[in-house]
Amino acid sequence: MSTPSTRGPNWGRIAPTLVILGIMAMPPIILFPPMYFIGKHHDDQRIFLRNYRAPWDMEAFSFISMSYAAESQEYNDVVFVVDSALRGGLNTRQFEQETGLKAYNLGCVRWLGVRGFTQILDAYLKSHPKPRLVVLGVHPMEFGIDNFVSPEVLEVRARFLWCFGSGTEDMRPHNSFLYHVRQGFKYMYGLLIGGFGHFADEPINKRGDTFRKFQHELSKQRGFGPIPDTRKGPKPIRDKVSTVDPFVVSDEQKTDFSALIRLTANHRVDLLIRFVPFGGEAAEHSPRLRAFAMELESQSPTIVVGRPEVLLYDPAVFVDGIHLDAKGIEKFTTFTAAEVKTMLARRVAQGPRLSSSEK
Repeated sequence: MSTPSTRGPNWGRIAPTLVILGIMAMPPIILFPPMYFIGKHHDDQRIFLRNYRAPWDMEAFSFISMSYAAESQEYNDVVFVVDSALRGGLNTRQFEQETGLKAYNLGCVRWLGVRGFTQILDAYLKSHPKPRLVVLGVHPMEFGIDNFVSPEVLEVRARFLWCFGSGTEDMRPHNSFLYHVRQGFKYMYGLLIGGFGHFADEPINKRGDTFRKFQHELSKQRGFGPIPDTRKGPKPIRDKVSTVDPFVVSDEQKTDFSALIRLTANHRVDLLIRFVPFGGEAAEHSPRLRAFAMELESQSPTIVVGRPEVLLYDPAVFVDGIHLDAKGIEKFTTFTAAEVKTMLARRVAQGPRLSSSEK
């Protein structure tokens, strides 16, 4: 029986393959490390708006609100810290006319959550004279529609908290090698075509306005930005907000509310929490919502939750299940103006309140 011969590797065939693979591997080996450091450096700088595309509407609202909060120094009697239901549901100019008070609407988007609103308010209180009143406006179902948050929205929220929050490593939204490599390539592309200035005059997605025009209009309207009346709101949200009960607040959301309350209490600023109008099916009194309101008020004497908690409006005055049309805006602005004047008059009658350390 013949013994099979032992042959070594066929280097004549293997060598060309290795050369090809080596050539293909050279660009990543050469480019990936510097792109990683560029992307990581950009992330460390906590630059919120991307320099390689036009901002999304959520990014635009968030950035414009934070820019006013952190950079302006003008005095306002009343500051609204709100989601889109109040940003687009309360006409700041009308409010000023009906109350004689100077106000600004730091309206944002609900997907930022109370943590995001707290970051905006913290920046405002650090750079502005103390207002007479802060109004936090939230939808009664603010706590129950996160099931409809897309990954893109979650990413924007995480970046917002990273860019404008404490900056600690536990807040960093991304820390993978490939993520920073991709961002490095995108950031370099943005620099080559002119940076964010190149996109500031391009339409924001879902809106016809450019970023510059949008920023100018919000400034002119004191932060008020009504929702376009298309009567075609997203059906999943309409269905979700069709009833206010069962009203459930998670422990995490309670913690976030408490942090915002502590912020206003530390600055000795009165806080009115106003649940915005609701167009679904609900009783005029929600025991769970009332219990939550009383729990909030128990945390500080500077807190008042507006009554009634369930503010029922005709569904016909909503452009979708959440946002008001022109008639609804006028009605709710008048209601809020009267509520704020009543609260401020009551505070004046009560006289100055002492902090716990002064008692």
